[in-house]
Amino acid sequence: GKCLLCGKGITTTSALRHFRSCDKAKEVLSGGLDGFILNIKEKYLPQYWLYIAVPSSFTLEDLDKFLRDIWVECCGHLSAFEIGDQSVSLNEETDEIMDSLFGDDEGLITAKDKLSDILHKGLKFGYTYDFGSSTELTLRVVDETKLKDENIYILGRNNKPEYKCVSCGKPAEYLCYECLESRNRVERSTYCKGCLVKHKHKDRSSGFIPNSPRTGVCGYVGDQDMEEATVWPIKSGKSLRMPKDCLLYTSPS
Repeated sequence: GKCLLCGKGITTTSALRHFRSCDKAKEVLSGGLDGFILNIKEKYLPQYWLYIAVPSSFTLEDLDKFLRDIWVECCGHLSAFEIGDQSVSLNEETDEIMDSLFGDDEGLITAKDKLSDILHKGLKFGYTYDFGSSTELTLRVVDETKLKDENIYILGRNNKPEYKCVSCGKPAEYLCYECLESRNRVERSTYCKGCLVKHKHKDRSSGFIPNSPRTGVCGYVGDQDMEEATVWPIKSGKSLRMPKDCLLYTSPS
């Protein structure tokens, strides 16, 4: 992977050490606001990983929105964090039911609780998006930090997986979702731009290949703004929420 602030290559084991010495990272991590550095991995696809710095004033609800934007959102599925022996739903109706059952139980974590009241260095917890075709993440608090402002900073990220064009064997840039539906394998549905413009599905069901563990699952198509982002929230040019039929794709120009 690489440090997104300076561009230097890093690994999941060298990342934290790098951020402590990186001048660009120091600009972000030498402020006056309390925060945490999190390492995030897909539970079953650990080649997908992130290092982020998040303000402690943010809530689990904020963290859920970030994870949806950068890695998982497709069709507005339900999600939940697993912290200790508690499952914290991000669904408002579920929250209302829990409130009615338990009231203001101080021991019950809610989606609106601040991270400062939940997280601590060394804590490991889980996150699940979509309880049908699930994407499961593991999050670990690797350090405490001081942030310059109230934004999430994406410090490091895995390199984008490389795929070959199924037609000519050159490096692939695009994914045909109609081919994916019939072939059921991402690596059998990728094309270079030259081959895609001649492909029969090019006008209705193709898009860039996302750098996400949810690539090829349900209606996930990713967001190119978030692929390049180092700070969140951002203003995206399009909605990250897919329609109910999960069949909205964009073809290359």
